[in-house]
Amino acid sequence: MLKKLSVIALLLLLAALALTLGPSLLPQAVPPPPATPTNGEAPRLPTLPEQFADLQLVSSESGEAAMREILRLHRNPFPMVDGLIAQYSGAAEVTVWVSLSPTLDEANMLMERMVETMPASTVFKEESVFPLAGQQIYHVTGMGMDHYYWLDGLYVYWLAVEGTAEPLTVLEAQKYHPSWRFEMLKKLSVIALLLLLAALALTLGPSLLPQAVPPPPATPTNGEAPRLPTLPEQFADLQLVSSESGEAAMREILRLHRNPFPMVDGLIAQYSGAAEVTVWVSLSPTLDEANMLMERMVETMPASTVFKEESVFPLAGQQIYHVTGMGMDHYYWLDGLYVYWLAVEGTAEPLTVLEAFIQNL
Repeated sequence: MLKKLSVIALLLLLAALALTLGPSLLPQAVPPPPATPTNGEAPRLPTLPEQFADLQLVSSESGEAAMREILRLHRNPFPMVDGLIAQYSGAAEVTVWVSLSPTLDEANMLMERMVETMPASTVFKEESVFPLAGQQIYHVTGMGMDHYYWLDGLYVYWLAVEGTAEPLTVLEAQKYHPSWRFEMLKKLSVIALLLLLAALALTLGPSLLPQAVPPPPATPTNGEAPRLPTLPEQFADLQLVSSESGEAAMREILRLHRNPFPMVDGLIAQYSGAAEVTVWVSLSPTLDEANMLMERMVETMPASTVFKEESVFPLAGQQIYHVTGMGMDHYYWLDGLYVYWLAVEGTAEPLTVLEAFIQNL
């Protein structure tokens, strides 16, 4: 035990030194390998700029969480090595999705499928196709935004812009930004070092970590801080296939709402089987904040261009709001500090799925 503690203490010290001295010790940034490397190295995600066109990078996520979200939006699986989701804010609101395919053929097939299926979309409207910076850009509109998507080697990009009358200017600024591929390499090197140190610490000292305990109810009476609910691993012939909480989930929930609101934690879960189900849960800091969030959702829903109101009905002591949109049935409701949103597709009986989910909470 003492040996493990000594090793972990050393790793923590090295991490602190890396944070303090790392930027000055690392070599100068150089461009990362292109999307199709010629030296045998594995391809990597592009490095996005921290700012462009009066826009500031406010969040960036890659790895499994980003890939799950990209696959969820596509609704059909496809081969992917890595994924990246970035959000910019300032003169406009911009979200960028990047998928990294394992081969050029896979990237081309993904792009071809996107182009072929777009005319049948009930969410997006095709606007134009034009060349820019050596790429063929596809422009569509939907959900109150301008969307641009294109293929670049192993990368397929999708850029969504809202809050500006000149979305094309934003796209052009992004495409021609000189630091698109290498501006943040130095920072990423420091992060990689810290992740390596963290991995070593987890490998050498798992027995020192506390064991997980089940969460208390949404409104505890013993003075403890409220925590997220525990969702069922299976219900109604559906199996939990992914679950994510913390900062990544909160960022995604806030992105979907498009307006900030107080939140202690968030949870996104996906189920697959007899149907495809996604569940979003936000945990508000107080009952008043939870009520205000629910009221705002109910009040703004009639003006939505994506969702159509269907009905309101009671179920298991909750008031359930039912809307349809994007080929799915959606149900949302308030339960103490929690606001739930459940989306169902691939079944003729979505209400049965909702009832089974609530019964298994």
